[in-house]
Amino acid sequence: GPAARGGHTMVSWQSAAYIFGGSTSYLPLPPSSALVAVSGTPQAFNDVWKFTTVWEQVVMQNSAPRQREGHTAVATEAGFIVFGGIDATGYDGTPGSIVTYKDVWTADLSSTAWTLQSSDAPAISASCFHSAVVVGDVMLVFGGLVVSDMSASAEMWALQLTGPEAWTWTRVDAAPSFPVLGHSLVLIGSSAWLFGGLRPASDALIP
Repeated sequence: GPAARGGHTMVSWQSAAYIFGGSTSYLPLPPSSALVAVSGTPQAFNDVWKFTTVWEQVVMQNSAPRQREGHTAVATEAGFIVFGGIDATGYDGTPGSIVTYKDVWTADLSSTAWTLQSSDAPAISASCFHSAVVVGDVMLVFGGLVVSDMSASAEMWALQLTGPEAWTWTRVDAAPSFPVLGHSLVLIGSSAWLFGGLRPASDALIP
């Protein structure tokens, strides 16, 4: 089965669970929400695993997303969509090196193929340890870690998933006004419900 990890994602598709990415050693933890190596040699992943009653690695076609944690994945009819993430495992051979991603990938699980849909979203300040949920033909992204100053974001963005404007981002002005990262977001009916999270400036968990 897959190596032990955190910061990965899991989605449900056609009666099976699929996980993607994650890291063995780096998580945003108090104090000061520093990226802290908790044990061993840092390693991040970009593998896909399927679980029904046993684990099975899914061999994906085409170029794959870079290794990462703290991204989001949302299920679609064809598979799932991955956005963002961070690799703090010394990706370029330099211990402590950090790279953040603002790319969008789709995983088609019928053809087991990756497709890069958008390589960057420069206007979005936070793209790791955020949350994401699909509402109709839009993916909403909220909050997350702003690595440049280790703060939390209060931004909400909408990614259009269909039509001539597919894979374009729009800022949502009606977003909640509080910054947060590491929270959860789920769609219930027509409403997105948020729970918990962390505010790095105070190292406070949000009840």
